[in-house]
Amino acid sequence: MSRSVSVVVPCLTEHEWQYHLTHSIMKIARATTEVPYELIICEAVGDYFKNDCEKYFYNPQKGSANADMNEGLNLASGDVIVLLTNDVFVKPGWLEALVECFERIPDCGLASLGTSDHREQPVNVITEGLWCPLMALLNRPDYRFDAENFPSYWGDSDLVMRIYDSGKRAYRNRAVVCDHLGRATNTKDHIRGSAEEIEVAKQKFLARHGMSHQLIFRILVDGLIV
Repeated sequence: MSRSVSVVVPCLTEHEWQYHLTHSIMKIARATTEVPYELIICEAVGDYFKNDCEKYFYNPQKGSANADMNEGLNLASGDVIVLLTNDVFVKPGWLEALVECFERIPDCGLASLGTSDHREQPVNVITEGLWCPLMALLNRPDYRFDAENFPSYWGDSDLVMRIYDSGKRAYRNRAVVCDHLGRATNTKDHIRGSAEEIEVAKQKFLARHGMSHQLIFRILVDGLIV
């Protein structure tokens, strides 16, 4: 493989048990690929992981999740950057499968894998589509979150639209299916945004992209996994 890779793991660590869960996810990621990569951790509140990675960004407070992830993206030196959230357990060959999308498909700007969320089974095929809890993207300055307008909600959808507007597309390598334990590292104090906050973000997204003729726009608005 000719492309270098950076893996960014964003995490909010308020309790020791969260450290252990996130640490197991990172150990599994290393053990299930033969592709070398630099590990970048973006950690908020706790500083448990400062000695466990090649590069480290620390925010002592809960801030904008997307702004913190941008800090990690900006630290990356790889040709491809993988955003691995700390509730995704990857399977053997996961990174090979992500990189394969970029190697085989010229207009690939974003890659993801299969997910157990919908009881998917491994199939040796790459199709257009996306699954945001684990995604790889080309390391380009314009492929960053708009954290000012989308500090949290709808930020990933906005990024996907801008990738499509740049002439690239999103693909999923369905040969590898990952397990997703959504919100597994959250606590009762980790409150999901209010309906009003989420709706405000959605309206910003619609205002920016509502005139798009891209099919991916309708998929994102309807909240589909394809």
